[in-house]
Amino acid sequence: MTQLHAVTGRFSTEPDALAPLTTPVPRGGLLLGRDRNGGPVPVQVFRPEGTDVALVGNWWAARIVVFRALAVGARVVVSSHAPDQWSNLGQWATGRPDRLMLVNGLANPGSIPSGTAIQPVLHVVDVHPEAAESALTHPLEPWQARLTVIQQLVPGVATLLRTADLAVVQRLNATEATVGAAPLRLTGRDVKLFQRLNVDMAVLLGAGPEAQYFWFTPTSIEQQSLGAAPRRA
Repeated sequence: MTQLHAVTGRFSTEPDALAPLTTPVPRGGLLLGRDRNGGPVPVQVFRPEGTDVALVGNWWAARIVVFRALAVGARVVVSSHAPDQWSNLGQWATGRPDRLMLVNGLANPGSIPSGTAIQPVLHVVDVHPEAAESALTHPLEPWQARLTVIQQLVPGVATLLRTADLAVVQRLNATEATVGAAPLRLTGRDVKLFQRLNVDMAVLLGAGPEAQYFWFTPTSIEQQSLGAAPRRA
């Protein structure tokens, strides 16, 4: 399993004027946002082997990722203890009722459809940590990805980070940065940097030898539905 990499590159928290997300990405690629130079930051979430992704952040960031997964043709299953946060997203994004299935609580593994290269599957696990760990015991099939949403980084969720192939991390408070230092393999400098991210920024870990800082840069359509990025508590 791919290991998470520590942050070694330089970055600035001063936001740049980033262009709209219009750059094509390779088949199966998911465009997370743009870096400080305006370059696209894609990630291969959907691939022949199953992929576990941990997202440390809020529902706004999670919905952005889901919206963009739908845009590249994925089917989405959302397991959530807060289904109101996800209602109508699939219908609004695709105009169809069958592209996003919403489950109140943890979905039965047998209800997660198989994925293909043409139509991969994303299972969003937005439940309490104990239930999320239970979900990790079920192996992923080819062209399936699992996005585990971690609203608050507390000691009990460290396992969710250690088992992830990729991690997307929004701004951390001081306590969260301390908790995440070991499972995310952060240096003392990294711990400080993760506390200085802008609300519309995140860090991608595990997709290469260095961490990638990026702005989500929502399009006008995404802003219309999801609003501006809120501050994490």
